[in-house]
Amino acid sequence: MSWKVFFVGAAILMLMAGVFSQVLNTSAAISGGAFSSNWVAGNCIQAGSTFGFLVTTSGPCGAGSLTGSGTTNSIPVWTSSSALGNSSITDNGSAIASTEPATFGGLTDSGVTGSSQCAQFSSAGLLSGTGSPCTTIPTVTHVVSFQSGTPGGAALSTGVLGYFSVPTACTIAAAPGGGSAWTIEVDAGTATLQLWGVAAGTAVPTSSNNLISSATYYPAISTGTVKQSTVLTDWTTAITAGEILGADLSTVSGVGYIDFQVVLSCGS
Repeated sequence: MSWKVFFVGAAILMLMAGVFSQVLNTSAAISGGAFSSNWVAGNCIQAGSTFGFLVTTSGPCGAGSLTGSGTTNSIPVWTSSSALGNSSITDNGSAIASTEPATFGGLTDSGVTGSSQCAQFSSAGLLSGTGSPCTTIPTVTHVVSFQSGTPGGAALSTGVLGYFSVPTACTIAAAPGGGSAWTIEVDAGTATLQLWGVAAGTAVPTSSNNLISSATYYPAISTGTVKQSTVLTDWTTAITAGEILGADLSTVSGVGYIDFQVVLSCGS
């Protein structure tokens, strides 16, 4: 019995080897549709219904294949469940643009079409474009602080609290969201200050460079320990790039510690 099984198994293996040899080398179809002679690049190869052999069809396989066309530098988009086409976004390697002014992806294109134009986010979070390169930076709020003394320490005397060089053009202004333009904090007592400013150079500002033209509007605190204000009447608020600011304690009584803060809005 074992010899019979061996011979039968060997015969089956020889038959299969002959069939596969025919499959790989034939130039004509095997009867029954088991194999087609379309074994060429670009054709579909899949399991056949006869003997489970591979068969080919002209062109790509139907199920699961991709079709469609596109344009160089265009970002593709699915135009159907199995086809790709052009989206409204292009990328040429140096600039990203939209071919339509409609919103896309939560952003709005208002003419951003090349590297020579400016694209920036607005306060509403939308992307907008202008016809020239970007030359501005986003508005940023900074606080310049002039401090002196120690809380509960020896009483301070009049004089300069310190200097600060502003690296970029700014404007003295109230902080966004209803904040103050300047603040005075003390541990006790009363104080009046001046703010000086001089263009970039080799000297710090002096009293001749006072940015507040009227003593009526000098920053001052007479009650409490914190004074916050948005009043900038008679102030020179435009600060040039590199300008050096100085804070002067003009009058003081019973103050051991003081912090004078000025808010700068920089950029545009």
